[in-house]
Amino acid sequence: MLLGLLFVAGCSGPSGSACAVKSDCFSQESCVDGRCQSVVVSKDASSDPSTADVSGADVSSADAPAQGDADGGQTPSCEAVTQCIHGDGCCPQSCSHLSDTDCLQVEEIAAGAQHSCARLLDGSVHCWGWNESGQLGDATLQVRRRPTLAVGLEPALEIAAGWSFTCARHADLGVSCWGHNSLGQLGQPVSGGSSSAQRIDGLVAVEITTGNQHACARLGDGTVQCWGDNRYGQLGDTTKTSRHTPGPVAGIVNAVEIAAGGLHTCARLASGSVQCWGRNFWGQLGDGTDATAETNEDLADKTSPVSVRNLSTAVEISAAFHHSCARLADHSVQCWGSNEHGKIGAPLATSNRNTPQTVPGLTRASEVATGRHHTCARLSDGTVWCWGLNAQGQLGDQTLESRRTPAPVPGLNTAAGLAAGNGHTCVRLTDASARCFGDNIYGQLGNDTTAEQSSQPVELAW
Repeated sequence: MLLGLLFVAGCSGPSGSACAVKSDCFSQESCVDGRCQSVVVSKDASSDPSTADVSGADVSSADAPAQGDADGGQTPSCEAVTQCIHGDGCCPQSCSHLSDTDCLQVEEIAAGAQHSCARLLDGSVHCWGWNESGQLGDATLQVRRRPTLAVGLEPALEIAAGWSFTCARHADLGVSCWGHNSLGQLGQPVSGGSSSAQRIDGLVAVEITTGNQHACARLGDGTVQCWGDNRYGQLGDTTKTSRHTPGPVAGIVNAVEIAAGGLHTCARLASGSVQCWGRNFWGQLGDGTDATAETNEDLADKTSPVSVRNLSTAVEISAAFHHSCARLADHSVQCWGSNEHGKIGAPLATSNRNTPQTVPGLTRASEVATGRHHTCARLSDGTVWCWGLNAQGQLGDQTLESRRTPAPVPGLNTAAGLAAGNGHTCVRLTDASARCFGDNIYGQLGNDTTAEQSSQPVELAW
């Protein structure tokens, strides 16, 4: 027989006994905003909790929350829950800042150099960590150790975090950016950073990506436009002149995905091949050249796209500061560029690799994410495996030991999304919550602590 639960009060109901979690209360109570609250149990399996009588009050009006609103459809056993109550086993995090009937649900997570951002189901963007340039978008320059709302931002469909700036794409396909702007990375015609979102005039995009100090957008026709730092040719416009407004990448007409690294950019084409441009000192363009193969290291850099060698079945790409990776149609992962600390997963290689190398042991990869000196992959079973530098615990394996081959992150088996930053990693879970691990010197793990690092996943402190 099904039991339907109806909570008498919302997130700010009448006070009862103090509590921290549901287990602190009696069986017919739940922990609401730090106080135990009474609940009514309906034993009629056919009853509709949205129209049931609660303490003599008629809640059948249109103002009453619908069945299953609170848990957002996350768990079948929680479908009768109509109010957001943190810690009751149904709401994975806390109540929405907009509604007492909705759990906070992370739809996407992004990691910059030393800050992170989350896009929620309602389209709002919350950021945390380093904020010296206003990259958190909260109209301040204060470091935040827990998520803070990016102000004045229209609902977002996509987010991307760069070194010290952040961008968002909106429902009308427009793009806004905020943070550092010394080289035009905000896409504005004038210099000067901003601690709140600034719209890029005239840009209509279906995808965005951010690098160290540059950004790119993929348009609906398969072309790509980039703006910001271009000292190494990372804008792909055949020059090394930085620009404050978007300009086209030469020769790219059928891109289906883009990925910006620290000083280079890559595009996956409809054919499954990949082209890259920009800095190539470590061979991160994958075209068989690097600085050691040239008499002048600048000759290795490319101001227009070149093809990544021996790569024709890519279904996903990711680019970092010194290396790049691709997930293939057979669910394997290949990486190229610098192998310092083992970040491309070539266990026997001590030098750079200027063409793709298969990462051993990964045969069921569903996603790949590259950080400055580490890489992670999400497998089809929901586990996460990481390799490379681990000095700040960014591999999440409860050690500080760097690894040249993939190792699992203990305790993570419901991963649904990845983001890798300078020295930290964040993971979105299937219950729409998120965990981060690694460097926390500026609060980039978002768990509201002053601990400098964590080698195991920690929950965001909403």
